[in-house]
Formats: sequence, C-alpha cells, structure tokens
Amino acid sequence: MHSLPRYHVFVDPQTYERAAAQIAAALESLGLKVRVKESGATSVFEIDGAELQVLVEPRAVMRPSEVPSLRRPPGGAAGVVVADRVSETARKWLRTQRWGWLDRRGHLRFWWPEGGVRIDSDLPGGVVHAPDRSATNPFSPTGLRIAVELLMNPTRPLAVRDAASRIGASAGHVSLVVATLRDLGLVDRARRPISPDLFWALAERWHPTAIPLRSLPRRNAGDLELALSNWVLGGDAAAARWGAPIVISERYPPDLYVPTIDVFRLATHRFGEAAVE
Repeated sequence: MHSLPRYHVFVDPQTYERAAAQIAAALESLGLKVRVKESGATSVFEIDGAELQVLVEPRAVMRPSEVPSLRRPPGGAAGVVVADRVSETARKWLRTQRWGWLDRRGHLRFWWPEGGVRIDSDLPGGVVHAPDRSATNPFSPTGLRIAVELLMNPTRPLAVRDAASRIGASAGHVSLVVATLRDLGLVDRARRPISPDLFWALAERWHPTAIPLRSLPRRNAGDLELALSNWVLGGDAAAARWGAPIVISERYPPDLYVPTIDVFRLATHRFGEAAVE
C-alpha cells in the first residue's frame, strides 16, 4: 500500500519579517513602545516591556472563506493577519476566531487582553506601505469594461491578451489596470476577482446614461445593430424574469442595455427620445 505524498508550502522568511515589522510600526504609531525580538509564523514582540507571542499571517487579500482555516491563537498570544485588503465580512469572521488584522489601507486591530492592549483603530497616513499606482484610474471607461470581464468569469484567471482584444485596449493597459485593482485588494494574484468586493466597487461607479425611447425595434427588424436579441434586459423586468417577488404589468417599460455607444446613438436617432413628465 502506497502512502499519499505530502505537499509542503514554504513562506519566504522575509515575508514574515516584513509583516512583523509593519505590525510593529502600526503599534508604534499609536503610542506603544514595540520591539520585534523574533520574526516568523510565530513572532516574539516586546510591547511596553512585556513579551508576547504573535501569530503572523501574511496574505495579499484575506478572503472570508479562508478565515475558518486559521488556527485560533493559543491563550496569551495574539494573531494578526497582514493583508493589502481585509473586507468587512472577513473582519467580522476574524473577530469570532480571535484574530486581529493589519489592513495596509490603514487600519489595525490588535487584541491582547492579557497585556491590556485592545486596539481597533485607523492608522495615521503613511505608517504602512501600500503600492502606489495612483496615476492609473482602475474605473475609467476602459477599467469598467475590464472589471466586467473579470466578473463574467470569476473562477478563471483573466487572460490579458484575450481581454484586451475583446474590449479594444492594449494588453499593457489591461495589465496595469489589473495590477491597480490587485493593489486595492479587488483582484487576487492569479488575476481573479475578489467577490463580492469587486462587484460592489464596480456598482458604486456604474452610472449608465439612460434615454427613454418613444418605441422599440420590431423583433423581426432586419437591422442587426438594433436587434433586441443583441440588447440586455435589466431593471425590474429582468428581476421578474428571474423570479423576484415583484408584480409588473406587460406594458411596464423595460430597461435595456445596448452593446456600444454607437448603437445607443443610432437607437435614439431612429426611434426618437420620449418626453419625460
């Protein structure tokens, strides 16, 4: 009988060292005297003269689904996840597991009741380093399309060149936008979206232009650009189709999304804009 192979995952010791140093810097910015005596998965801190074991968990992004896999810190020790982004849902579950976190966007939760340290606080600016790609707007018109591409296939890594070809952008620009989204904790290192964080970030910036039309194309219209089969139903009518518990009449005007701005302009010109009372 053959034994199953064992697989080991190794974390670069410098990763723990950097994470521990960032925790120490965050604590010092809030008025504590801190020294890191040993760095590792279990680091040893000296805080205001008292020694403490700290379980350090470096992550790019802390997903809520990954929290249950963290072992609870033993009595007298503290646990801190260090990540570029820790979502509100992940924070809720980390509290139940007795873990704290350092969100590099500028928030620290460090819980050590035995030593009288209970911190859940925003941090002064510049205390921890976060990647700076502020010159790139990840939610420009092109960025919005890249976000949609990511969300359309949430379990599959984004193929940069394929996505660039579909949306009419350069592969380099797509890569830069994806890297910026990763810095914001909205995409993981495998170029997959962090859900539902990316969805809600996109929803906050999704402001489509709406024009009421006097009429709609006939279903058998010969103009393919104006074919309803190429448009997407949205709003209450779409919700009703999916079984939402709402009641609307057959005459209820549908909300329709068209594929391009050119089709939008053509439809407005062809069918006319309706007066809004």
